[in-house]
Amino acid sequence: METLSTSSNNSTKTNKLTTYERFVIPTNKDLQAIQAYSHVANTDDSTKTWMNLFNSYREAANFTNSLELLDDTTL
Repeated sequence: METLSTSSNNSTKTNKLTTYERFVIPTNKDLQAIQAYSHVANTDDSTKTWMNLFNSYREAANFTNSLELLDDTTL
């Protein structure tokens, strides 16, 4: 692995990671991977379930506008 060091700002850059002193500065690709890994699928499923139930209630109560069309002040 090739390492390029610069002494002016105390940083080291390798072809995979950029570090400043002892802390790793993640790339955008690293951040996207972490975000994808931390995503919980059950949250999406639960949200869909509650949205379907709420929309069913709105239909039964004869509300005409869908929830997605309402603004915050109406809610």
